[in-house]
Amino acid sequence: QIVEARGDTVLLRDPSRGPDDVVGRRLLRYDVRNREGIVRDVSTAMESGERWIVHGGVAAFKGDTTENGASTFYLRHGRFTSCNDPTPHFHFAASEIKMIAKDIIVARPAVLYIADIPVFWLPFIVQDVRSGRRSGIIPPRIGFSDIIRNRSGYPRMVEDFGYYFALSDYLDAQFTMDWRSSARPGEGDPGWVKFNTRMRYSWQDRFLSGELGLSQHFLRDGSTNQQYSLNHRQEF
Repeated sequence: QIVEARGDTVLLRDPSRGPDDVVGRRLLRYDVRNREGIVRDVSTAMESGERWIVHGGVAAFKGDTTENGASTFYLRHGRFTSCNDPTPHFHFAASEIKMIAKDIIVARPAVLYIADIPVFWLPFIVQDVRSGRRSGIIPPRIGFSDIIRNRSGYPRMVEDFGYYFALSDYLDAQFTMDWRSSARPGEGDPGWVKFNTRMRYSWQDRFLSGELGLSQHFLRDGSTNQQYSLNHRQEF
């Protein structure tokens, strides 16, 4: 019931996991009945529309015996990336990583590396690896200069933070917020908050699509304005 393999390179091939093997070094111990094990210096991948390559110093993994067949990995001192080059252009490094196949990757704390240079630290990171179109949080767009300003009067800005709704195969909606801080007094930029609502439809069999939008702008000087948009496209 227990299989233990030792050697320079140890490989576990489990057809229920898909085409990607679990490759380790020195030691792999596997419980055949419970489909769980531990491995050192592990490398594996997750395929769900995008291929995520994961490495870890030591890992424990457990296969799901239900029809879902998803396996769970727990890694220490690992890294992961979606760059498939032999030398990845970027990767995330983390002390602890939990990976549920076809579902999610969670890591803490996480450092983003561009090549081999650390550029950004996060207390944790969550990466949804499910395929297909679905509802969920829209991650905000924020620049590096918005976090560390290059001058004292530089206005910070965060865009597109909100939620996306996949209402049906033909219809979706999203609600987002944009924020801009004020500049120094006398520069004429009071800053603002903007709320955006957009609903889109697309019916390919009928050759029609379009969207309806509403934006409300609140400036810090007390003024407001609204913008409405309607766009419809149809081929006869």
